[in-house]
Amino acid sequence: MKKSAFFASSAVIAIAASAAFALPLAASMLLASPAQAEEASNAGDAGIATEEVVVTGTHISQAGYTAPTPVTVVDQAQIRNSGVTNVIDTLLKMPAIAAGQDANNGANTTDGGASFINLRGLGTNRSLVLVNGRRRVSGSSTSSAVDLNTIPAAMIDHAEITTGGASAIYGADAVSGVLNLITKKNFEGLEMTAQGGISQRGDSENYALSAFGGTSFSNNRGFVGFAVSYSKENPLNYSDRSYLNTHLAEQSNPASKTPTDGIPDRLTYQNVQSLAYSPNVLFFAKNVPYTYGANGLLNVTPTTSFATGPTGNGVGSPGEFEQSMLNARLGNQVTSMRSDLSYKVFDGIKFFAEGEFTQTNTPVPDQYYRFDSRALWFNATGGPIIQPDNYYLPASVKALMASSGMTTLPVAKDMVDELGIITDYHNRNTYSIVTGFEGILFDNWKWDVSYQYGQERDDIETPNLLRGQNFKNALDVIADPASGLPECRSATARAAGCVPYNIFVRGPLSQAQRDYFVATRVQNTENTQGIVGAHLNGDLFELPAGSLAIAAGVEHREEGLHTRDDSGMLSGDIRWGVGTTANARPNLDKKFTVTEEYAEILAPVVRDIPFVQALNVDGAIRASDYNTIGSTIAWAGGVNWTVNDDVRMRFTLSQSVRAPNLLELYGPVTVTLTSAPNPCGSSAINTTANRKANCIALGAPAAGSVNTAPQIESITGGNADLKQELSNSWTLGTVLTPSFLPGFQSSIDFFNIAISGAVTTPNVENGCLDAANMQGNAFCNRMTFSSGGVLLTEDRSLINAAKLTTQGVDFSADYRFQVWGADTVGLNLTGTYLMGLETLAQANDPSTTAVYGGAYTNPRVRLNATVSYEEQNWGGSVTNRFVSSSIIDRAALPEARVSNTVPSIIYTDATVHYTINDNLSGFVGINNLFDFAPPQRAQTYNYGDLYDLTGRFFHGGITAKF
Repeated sequence: MKKSAFFASSAVIAIAASAAFALPLAASMLLASPAQAEEASNAGDAGIATEEVVVTGTHISQAGYTAPTPVTVVDQAQIRNSGVTNVIDTLLKMPAIAAGQDANNGANTTDGGASFINLRGLGTNRSLVLVNGRRRVSGSSTSSAVDLNTIPAAMIDHAEITTGGASAIYGADAVSGVLNLITKKNFEGLEMTAQGGISQRGDSENYALSAFGGTSFSNNRGFVGFAVSYSKENPLNYSDRSYLNTHLAEQSNPASKTPTDGIPDRLTYQNVQSLAYSPNVLFFAKNVPYTYGANGLLNVTPTTSFATGPTGNGVGSPGEFEQSMLNARLGNQVTSMRSDLSYKVFDGIKFFAEGEFTQTNTPVPDQYYRFDSRALWFNATGGPIIQPDNYYLPASVKALMASSGMTTLPVAKDMVDELGIITDYHNRNTYSIVTGFEGILFDNWKWDVSYQYGQERDDIETPNLLRGQNFKNALDVIADPASGLPECRSATARAAGCVPYNIFVRGPLSQAQRDYFVATRVQNTENTQGIVGAHLNGDLFELPAGSLAIAAGVEHREEGLHTRDDSGMLSGDIRWGVGTTANARPNLDKKFTVTEEYAEILAPVVRDIPFVQALNVDGAIRASDYNTIGSTIAWAGGVNWTVNDDVRMRFTLSQSVRAPNLLELYGPVTVTLTSAPNPCGSSAINTTANRKANCIALGAPAAGSVNTAPQIESITGGNADLKQELSNSWTLGTVLTPSFLPGFQSSIDFFNIAISGAVTTPNVENGCLDAANMQGNAFCNRMTFSSGGVLLTEDRSLINAAKLTTQGVDFSADYRFQVWGADTVGLNLTGTYLMGLETLAQANDPSTTAVYGGAYTNPRVRLNATVSYEEQNWGGSVTNRFVSSSIIDRAALPEARVSNTVPSIIYTDATVHYTINDNLSGFVGINNLFDFAPPQRAQTYNYGDLYDLTGRFFHGGITAKF
């Protein structure tokens, strides 16, 4: 076959190219000063000399094989010591893992309650998650990302993290790396664990119960294993912490007139509240805000006002702090079961089967149900308007209307007393099965064939929503001419059962009112995945330096995405206007198929000559044929140079491919009316020098337009013309195991990843307004402005951006030595220095570069330092997690704010474990020992993906083996 011939020739080219690049680089690095460190538990360097193993990053299994790709291992002890019942909170502490989506940190997206990993800060859709080396069905309605909450921490033996392009090994989505979760299995007997934790303040409790075990049968020809786990985490509310319940917000500084006048352009204020969140009816008369409630008619002009109009805000506003009733960390409940079976059918042929089922239940509070006078509400029919003859209109309000010349009264209100918090209740069911045969041919070749199927379904219920037109009918109340009692004005509405409602009072609705204008939204998302594969690996022939090993295989994969929304949402009946939950999701039924062939080769080149104890090169190539974007090629090459017992060099070079996922390609294009800060407003016009000049050119005054646009038409959605992303990456590192210091191991690895054609939602405002030139700028073509420089429309549908790049250094050191006989002291340091992370929006225009490296979402330095002590029956460890100081906005001018920096922080965790006897052991621990609050900046005081929001947390557990 032509493709097979291309396959073989490309593999040879990849190997030759990698060697050509690697050897001079490795030689130069050998002469450099030794740097710091290897992973403490590096699967690639475990060096199991007598057992053939497969490590993450390759399909080749060989005795003593050491992969050139750095692999970091998070073992069961680290997961246990973290004191959490979900694996995402443990992984987020690893320096190479950036903030992704942590379900536990109050996410209110359509994927609320799910957790996704983000390697290198390149996005959750570019990080591949495997379970026992196999792909897993997506847990997202927006990408192919795997929901880590469906894999309980209690079931995980260890996690292997490989960063850098791995598409040649595993296919699409492995652009930034691979997380391989290895579950517990092959355990004879029964092990049961109970654990729990609670914060110092008596909240945010978690607990988990798990059991796993197995037994052989049929004279050891077969083995069956099982695992079951239940865990629950209680939510943490913002109001539960003083440092989370103070609404910090930046606002423009009225004293600053120009970006260079020596006065900060923005100030941070506490307790900034919005008029839009008033539990009493709010309205404007001659631009003055008023409310009417139990205390009658009140003028509620803020003592310090930042923005006016329906969404105006300020200090001293009568509105409520919405976030005070929401979750800083979500509650979550997970039930999971797993079983695996293997049976030797014949000598050299084994049947295997695995099955998993997980159910997660997560309530995701979103926001108050609220509305105001803008046209965007109630399916763009506008907010409620009270007529002068309304039956419930208070006399004082009616008099104010008359004196102000008002013929109608547009009103705003949050309905927290009547409807509570809008909450999406996610009920997810995920299952995966795999079955097949594996065996050995000719005492050397391993093979397997398998079929895998997975499905994830998320059923979402959102109660306490309003039927827009019915609610408006119920508000428009007049006196019945005959009885004088209140009735709905519309005869048609009365015939349909309209029940009058008095908006000027607060309190629960009657059952009749709820039956008429309150609804529950029901929607669901279903992801499916089917994979058929055949794989082969073994030694091809002997070379002077060792065996030439290869691995090859073919896979066919089909993935589907099916979404359904409530008919009331699709018709606009219960669609109200803004917010994630507010948008209807048109039904989607899409799938893609891909057929892939791959090959890997490991060639020992030289062995046991001066300065070369061993030199191995490897290469891999994968050809993929998608029914959506056509054919793609990914390749990789690597070099391992063992200089001697003390020094090893490694180098990898790869080209990875990511195909756009189904929602990126076929997601419905929607037009949403929304309100957002005006990018040419007074609070933003001085962000950059280019922005000010561009905004003035668009007609904005030099001091900026109004802060808030009255209405913006925002276009979002998929793009069927998207092309694949192409990533080029390399790593270059040194591993040191000095013979003069037994028990010490260290490594340092440089990495560089550059992605062209990155699929992204464009930041059209930055791409246009911060550019050096608006002429011919593709982002400016996606926006329209009024003659006064106020944003009117923006198209934010997906595009292939110009470039996304990151560079940095991973380092680690581990030293273990014995004291007092058999007792062991361990010192471990693991860290990442992020040299750069940025996107180039507009090709050939450096001014459209957005820099994220060193920003608070991606700080420069992250370190974990652990000191441990182990003796025969007990042990303990103390871990310090360091997050360096960072910048709030890398593009900000020097006078943008009083301080553009976020201070560094160190969190200290301590654990002690004790073995009571051969069958019983336990542990206790404290997280955030010194009870540090997150940095108090407007952007970071509630940023739970990087900083601890809970405070000091106590945890413990006990394990019994039978």
